[in-house]
Amino acid sequence: MAGRILGRLHRDGLAVRVTALLSLALLPLGLLALGQARSFQQESEQRARLSLLAVTAQAASGLEREIVRAQGAAGALAALPSVLADPVSCEGTLRSFVEAWSSYSLAVFYPAVGGRPCASGPEFDSLPLSVDAASDRTEIRGGLPGSLLMAVPLAAGGRSIGSLALLLPIEALAGPALPSENQPLQLVTFNASGEVLTSTGPDGPVVPPGLLAPRRPLSAETPSGPRVFAARDPDGAERVYTVVPVVPEVAYALAVWSPEQAGRPSGLWGRPLTLAVLMWLASLGVALWTLDRLVLSRVAALGAMMRRFGHDRTLPDAPPPDAARELREIELAFREMARSILEDEARMARAYRERGVLLREIHHRVKNNLQLISSIISMQIRRLSGAEPRAALRRLQDRVLTLAAIYRTLYTSADMAAIDVAPLIRAIAEQELAVRAALLRTEMSIDSLVLDPDQAVPLAFLVAEALSNAALHARARSGLPTVSVRLERGEDHARLTIANSAEGRPKRQPGPGLGRQLIQAFAAQIGGPIETAEDDEMHRLTVVFPIRPGEGGAR
Repeated sequence: MAGRILGRLHRDGLAVRVTALLSLALLPLGLLALGQARSFQQESEQRARLSLLAVTAQAASGLEREIVRAQGAAGALAALPSVLADPVSCEGTLRSFVEAWSSYSLAVFYPAVGGRPCASGPEFDSLPLSVDAASDRTEIRGGLPGSLLMAVPLAAGGRSIGSLALLLPIEALAGPALPSENQPLQLVTFNASGEVLTSTGPDGPVVPPGLLAPRRPLSAETPSGPRVFAARDPDGAERVYTVVPVVPEVAYALAVWSPEQAGRPSGLWGRPLTLAVLMWLASLGVALWTLDRLVLSRVAALGAMMRRFGHDRTLPDAPPPDAARELREIELAFREMARSILEDEARMARAYRERGVLLREIHHRVKNNLQLISSIISMQIRRLSGAEPRAALRRLQDRVLTLAAIYRTLYTSADMAAIDVAPLIRAIAEQELAVRAALLRTEMSIDSLVLDPDQAVPLAFLVAEALSNAALHARARSGLPTVSVRLERGEDHARLTIANSAEGRPKRQPGPGLGRQLIQAFAAQIGGPIETAEDDEMHRLTVVFPIRPGEGGAR
């Protein structure tokens, strides 16, 4: 069906015009749908971004918890400066603190004015730790393998008294478990200097080879508030990044997401424009199918019935009952017209046959009457004694017989409106030369030529008169004189040549005889001038006349 519909898509066809108008009608709806789809997509992306930021903050909540806890512990210790000043009391207090908070493996106090740090355990002496005791802000960085070092400033009375360093195992930073569909491709925590603290993926910790395609340092991704942006990773894949401050100016979390997790369309099929184009194509497909089903197929069938009727006059079938009312009315009107045409043609054919029978009867009766006249002339010839009157009557009888031969050809012809003059000219030649057949040598070369009666009848009379004159004036020094008849057909003209031998006879001078007058009159009727030529051997009469187009000669 699709191939049939596509085969009917012509530039000036109904399907193309309906498609263009329907596209124009659907354009406002398509633009409105496209705008709504884009608005919905932007809203969905905004909700997805907020959700990803919340998930990122939730995933880094363990780190936030420990930093806030450490800051609270530092504030509590800062309220006991006398305890921290005594090494024995300091170590005991820090040991009790570590035992109370199992998430810390070591606590160290670094006094601001110098002196030996005090620690919660003897292992401090063997650890390569260094803390800036004079720093006034909380810092977190990598300490030992599997642990993070967090330094929190201590202040009492508005002045710094030192820093509290806490060694925090990475396992203690675990946040709440996330559903598999909410897990980022990678979660990285880093400090304000861009140093990576932790890096985890769906299958466990991974080492970040470089998160951003431009390979910017992580220190450049330390916003004052949550941030979402899209970029390509080092492998060239499209990714969505979320950055949230875990503790502003201390630690940050960066999560890597796929476009699908961020609610962004991936590829061509997820774009609003693609959906709008698909809806447009679907609408056009349904419209074209409906147009083909209800209109084009019926119009094509109607055209086929018209062509079949024009070819073999087959009466068209009745329209199906499920066709549209307008098309049924058109097909019924065509059936009525076809039936009327068949009836008119039948009447015309019957009238044509009756006309043919009548004309044949008329031609037959005319031929019989002409033969009767010829018989009467013969009786009159036998009654005359003078040679000149007998010759005049015999010439008149020849003309009557020529006319009878023409009418005999008319009523024996299959088509009385078109006559093949070749057999007619042969019959006239035989009739004209029959009396002198023993005294003449006859040559005939006659092409088949179909003419209408308006040309065929005067042509036959012209041949009869010209042959009579040629036979009368034919002479030869030795042997029999020759009379020749030649009819040549061209593309749109025909040439008639009648010649007789003229050896030993003075050149014939054109005279005002009746025969010549008749020849000129007949030549004028067929539309060709007379040309005569004579030398010592032959006398020729030539007539070149047009074959009238659109009539019998054009067949």
